[in-house]
Amino acid sequence: ERQAPTNLPVTPEGSVLGMALKQFYQDNAGSKITVNADVYCAVQFTYESKRFILCGTNYGIYIASFDYICGWKRILNMTKVSRMEVNTKLGLLFVLADRRLCHFNLPSIICGYYDSQKYLDGNQIVGVMIREKVTFFKMAEDFSNSRHLFYERKGKIFVMTPEFDRITKAFKFFKVYKEYKLPSTNNGLLTPEVQDIAVFKRSFIVSSSKGAVLYNESFNDMGIVLPSFLNDKPVLSYHHHHLSHHPFKTTMESSSKKDSSKQKMAEYVKTDIVTNKTKPVGCFQISNDDFILVYDEAVVKLNKNGEIPDWKEDILVLDFYCLSASMNNEFLILVGENLIQIYDFNYMGNIVNNKLNRLTPVQIIKGKKLELISSQKQDDTVVVLSHPTIPGRQLIVGFYPAE
Repeated sequence: ERQAPTNLPVTPEGSVLGMALKQFYQDNAGSKITVNADVYCAVQFTYESKRFILCGTNYGIYIASFDYICGWKRILNMTKVSRMEVNTKLGLLFVLADRRLCHFNLPSIICGYYDSQKYLDGNQIVGVMIREKVTFFKMAEDFSNSRHLFYERKGKIFVMTPEFDRITKAFKFFKVYKEYKLPSTNNGLLTPEVQDIAVFKRSFIVSSSKGAVLYNESFNDMGIVLPSFLNDKPVLSYHHHHLSHHPFKTTMESSSKKDSSKQKMAEYVKTDIVTNKTKPVGCFQISNDDFILVYDEAVVKLNKNGEIPDWKEDILVLDFYCLSASMNNEFLILVGENLIQIYDFNYMGNIVNNKLNRLTPVQIIKGKKLELISSQKQDDTVVVLSHPTIPGRQLIVGFYPAE
């Protein structure tokens, strides 16, 4: 880390993090970890029945096998590695480093890990640069019945499709399939910062610093802002008249005293959503007709029309500032700077029978300088945090369902 925490957090005896640390040091007694770098992103993958993890840092990309998790090896010398994805079907590693989007041959990465001098020509791994000045990318397996690469550049979302050799069926290159425009700010001088792209079969949702926008595969090149409030008369009236500072005051005043506190907080969140003062950090599909949109201060449930069915009950107001989110085996993992909250989002077992505003976390994990670093936000959750007892050291922690 650049700066050691001034007050080291204490790991309680018997906590999940405490037990994980104890087990790690027991399994790796005597091992020395000598990597001196700040971790920005990580990706786990399986290649020929062996599991690996790649970590992107300020000095390059490191790789380790789960057979020997302390055996880190720098495989690529690159600066400012902010995002990575592995696509085993294409046999490619995608890397975003210093705003340059590149891809590398995955078998070459594995050969370099085991013995680069023996297996690699010239003892080096050569990549292909796709585009410069890219801020975010996402690989989708099934969009419009095909595999596509999404990336943001200069206020537009570009969708690229892979081309294959007609005879060998081997991957050749990417070509532009379509492009979509993001909403701009300040008369087009600034473009919104993309936090995530959730891709579905016929559409995708971009979560950015200026809100969530829905795009369709065959139309809506300009996008539709989410959530839609066509089913909400107070919001429509607010947009039409622009009179009240708090557009839902009359509704709040008529609420019962029993739920007034919850409804008051929901009112504030709803106002922030309408006025674009809260930032979406991710979107997940929880059933064929239902989605959740995670903001930095709340979680809302949307129907297939992009509407909040009942804003009083379909909003989960958070008591901390959420930086990022991941959905892991039907558990929603919300990550803040010093706190992780985990919610059970088993649809048939929990969400159908309970309103969103009544959900409580099933697990809470505390730490310092927490950050979600896994690029894949579905069923692959990896965070980095300050070591609770050793100054200047980071921990990389993966989340798995309890057996």
